[in-house]
Amino acid sequence: MRVKAIACGLDFVLCLTPTGQVFSKGLGSRGQLGLGDLDDRERLTLIEALQVLTVVAVSAGNWHALCLTDTGDVYSWGWNEHGQLGHKSFSLRKKLGYPREALADSISVLASPKPVEIPEDERVIQISCGARHSACLTDHNHVYVFGWNGFGQLGVDPNGDAIDTPTLVNPGFGEKTRSITSVRCGTWSTTLVLENAIA
Repeated sequence: MRVKAIACGLDFVLCLTPTGQVFSKGLGSRGQLGLGDLDDRERLTLIEALQVLTVVAVSAGNWHALCLTDTGDVYSWGWNEHGQLGHKSFSLRKKLGYPREALADSISVLASPKPVEIPEDERVIQISCGARHSACLTDHNHVYVFGWNGFGQLGVDPNGDAIDTPTLVNPGFGEKTRSITSVRCGTWSTTLVLENAIA
């Protein structure tokens, strides 16, 4: 098998092929392999749920992952304790005191890839995962973040512990500065690279 890119989490690996298929192996206890179960895999296994898509990029956090398709769509899977998948987090919303009926569609672990809802008029061009947070850069020069914010790594509400839906970083930021050329998440940080500068 030829490999175009790899992404490594704490205990799993993703391999992207030149034809846009994604394979995974490692521990699966938090759904991080994207194979529809929580089993471990010793050999690279095709993520069949992504087979009908052409994936162009993959990124891995500690126990979660994102992939980007050729149409600018983002899919996520794995552990969602802090909303790092961009989907409603059961444990986060329970901690915040949401009523029981509001928790019904919340997710703690997602074992199969699921689309992340970014505004429809925007196309994602880059993705990145930190340990427990994620970021997406769009063709509108916008950055959306979600997940744990314990060290302020989301660049939004400094008092917020976590955000489980894609949230725009500093609305208007992209229009008032040079183009954002890259977004990269560190373990507990997020860095934006601007034309001829770093912010």
